[in-house]
Amino acid sequence: MSIYYGTLGDDFWQLGTDTPLAYGRAGNDTLYGSGGSEDTLYGNRGNDSLFGNGGADSLFGGYGADYLSGGAGADYLSGGAGNDVLIGYSVNFGTEPEFEFDTLEGGTGADTFVLGEGVAFYASPETDEFARILDFSRAEGDKIQVFGSVSDYTLELDLFGRTIIGYQDNIIAVVENATNLSLQLDFTFTGFNFV
Repeated sequence: MSIYYGTLGDDFWQLGTDTPLAYGRAGNDTLYGSGGSEDTLYGNRGNDSLFGNGGADSLFGGYGADYLSGGAGADYLSGGAGNDVLIGYSVNFGTEPEFEFDTLEGGTGADTFVLGEGVAFYASPETDEFARILDFSRAEGDKIQVFGSVSDYTLELDLFGRTIIGYQDNIIAVVENATNLSLQLDFTFTGFNFV
């Protein structure tokens, strides 16, 4: 197994199938997973952009304002310190994924957990996919980004102190240790994207 180690500057790297592990080190790095295996990407210091592509990937932003996109597959995203953007879902995936059970952990800072962008993610009635948000914090300025309007969404508490986010009768996310989520205070709503 090969391991990619970045430089102290800004690195751009796409992993091959024989290199499932990458460390960006310092600088504003852009790292892409291979798309065909379970990759692990570490941004470390700097404002990094990490893309898992296909497979069950693990992305760690580290220090800085990082952008983490898991792509298709059941991914684990950890923003670390800084104001991070976390997208577990595959935004440009042409067909409905079968195993989109993503885990999103923002870390410290004002993070954005993206559950919709142009379309609602995890909303297919044919699958039971959803995202799991581990550490939403209104006090730190976290936001949950969704597609549509307030009337499309419901919030329900379960017996374990979690908030279940529903979109048009489909469960799209489970927010751990969150009993006071508000659609008005904690969510941002996006409309259609025309290409």
